[in-house]
Amino acid sequence: IKRETVVQHLVSFREAGGQVDPDRVLEASRLEASVRERVFAAFERLGTDRLAPVHAALAGTVDYGELHLLRLVLGIRKENDPVKSESVSPSSKDTQTTTPER
Repeated sequence: IKRETVVQHLVSFREAGGQVDPDRVLEASRLEASVRERVFAAFERLGTDRLAPVHAALAGTVDYGELHLLRLVLGIRKENDPVKSESVSPSSKDTQTTTPER
């Protein structure tokens, strides 16, 4: 089984309501802590919806497999503490308002 397959299964599991420990997922990262922090900072600036802008912002130095893994970690953290992680994704600030029917 490929690593990317496991990450995708974890994403699907989480989306279906399963609980995933972000620290255990982070242990699978092959990056040094300083590089992971740069990735997290790029996700904060650019959002988590698309990986290509983050990949480009890091000059292609971090592969997409790592970006998928670290985006999963951020998603779990956001779910566990939505106030603290609110700035990670610009789309999280998009709110939909409804007008009451008359």
